[in-house]
Amino acid sequence: PSIKYNDFIENFEKELQKLTATNTETIITGDFNVHLNKTTSESNNYRQLLSTYGFSQLIEQPTRIVNDVNSIIDHIITNISSSINTSGVFLTEIGSTDHLPNFVLFHDYEVFFDQINEKYVYDYSSFDIQKFSDEFNSPEISAYQSETVHVRNKFDAFYKRFQEL
Repeated sequence: PSIKYNDFIENFEKELQKLTATNTETIITGDFNVHLNKTTSESNNYRQLLSTYGFSQLIEQPTRIVNDVNSIIDHIITNISSSINTSGVFLTEIGSTDHLPNFVLFHDYEVFFDQINEKYVYDYSSFDIQKFSDEFNSPEISAYQSETVHVRNKFDAFYKRFQEL
């Protein structure tokens, strides 16, 4: 988060309260900048907050490695435990980011995802990581990494190209 940690936690807790009160099955992903491979008051508080509202953080491997410093700052948080098959981190750099992509796989995802309003699913059975990496670094995709392009437009362009691979 680009705001102070205490402000983030306060706002995040309000959102978790709403989701818990409505019994909404939820998956939250993002770069939270809360280092979960370090034991600090912030990381302990964050873990306790998730636990209090019935959420789990699934990523246990470093998601950012810079100059031999490892950190788990990209999280997948959910309150859906029964449908999870596995989760983890792809150990390959893609594009110009210093973050590693993370993932979660679900049992019987067709049934699960039929209940979601907005969703993106990709079948990786014929996935070519080298082709994807080359394509991700192409000028067409790089153009969407500009800070002047809205994040939704960036994602839509990326996802469209990703589906074509």
